[in-house]
Amino acid sequence: MKPLIVISPSVSGNEEEIKLSRAYFNAVRMAGGWAVVSDYGDIEEILNRANGILLSGGGDIEPSLTGDKYDEQKQGQISRARDSFELELVKKAAEMDMPTLGICRGMQVIGAVFGSHIIQHMEGHMQDLPKDNVSHDITIDKNSLLYTITGKENMEVNSFHHQAVGDGFEGRVSAVAGDGYIEALELTDRGFVLGVQWHPEHLLDREENIKIFKEFIKSAGRYR
Repeated sequence: MKPLIVISPSVSGNEEEIKLSRAYFNAVRMAGGWAVVSDYGDIEEILNRANGILLSGGGDIEPSLTGDKYDEQKQGQISRARDSFELELVKKAAEMDMPTLGICRGMQVIGAVFGSHIIQHMEGHMQDLPKDNVSHDITIDKNSLLYTITGKENMEVNSFHHQAVGDGFEGRVSAVAGDGYIEALELTDRGFVLGVQWHPEHLLDREENIKIFKEFIKSAGRYR
């Protein structure tokens, strides 16, 4: 039986609809898993059924939850329902040592749960190129899980974010961009809790990105 991955989606502006790119499902399928999407529902039921959690990209985290202040000029969409759901989901999944992969906003959620401030706005990381194009390099810590997975000290990634993980993260910073912003993080006392700031689901033709999903699914397959 394929590992079951529950994906937390984004929401529309009026929060009447959930939104999720099919690229997430394709990445999980290609890596050997089976994905379903969850509304912001019963966390206990999700964790009783799932083998792994995938946090997708999307809007901004409510700044007060990380001890930060609004950037009134640059603030993106905020869903308090999503914040509440995902922060609690990550916390409880980590307590159970359930494999968790966070992408873009999902990485920031992992950071927020484990002590990070969130930089409310930064320039230069919202590319105009299509999602399957890369726009900058990252440098990977050779002592990290991410390095073990990819075997690379440097990678080219895409970039679609205006916020970033700041100070305070309680785990390991796995990768940084050339300008110093955090591009990946992980917990060192868990089996697989990894966050990446880019969107690897759109770069599966680059082997290092599908490797991330394969290792995630492999870890989920060992869970339970």
